[in-house]
Amino acid sequence: MRALTHRFNYRLALSMVLIASCSEYLLANEISEDSSMSDISEAFRGKIVMIEIDRSSALESKSNHAVLKDAQVLLIGDRYFIQGKGHTPKGYEGSWYKNAVVGISWSDVTRYYVMTLEQFEEYSEQYSKNRETE
Repeated sequence: MRALTHRFNYRLALSMVLIASCSEYLLANEISEDSSMSDISEAFRGKIVMIEIDRSSALESKSNHAVLKDAQVLLIGDRYFIQGKGHTPKGYEGSWYKNAVVGISWSDVTRYYVMTLEQFEEYSEQYSKNRETE
């Protein structure tokens, strides 16, 4: 009986050490993930962010785009979201989307482009020209 109690205490102590080590590892990863998200938010500051959003289902693959200004990555509950104000190119100033607060789950973002306002306007102008020639 004494040997059984000794083994139990040994296993209990070993389990506690493993749990403590795992908790420390997970906490360190959570901290580094939070700091990397704040780095991403910092990269978005003062820029236009164009994101591609995965809208696929089991039956089809499709995506959508959103253009945000003043974007930042926020932790809401246990999920990350990119939130910003909707931005439209010149000529679309009357759009309902302009300056609307938009939040998109970060897990749905497949890629993003960070641009200055000037770069975005150049991109929009070139995109419009290409669509006209199609």
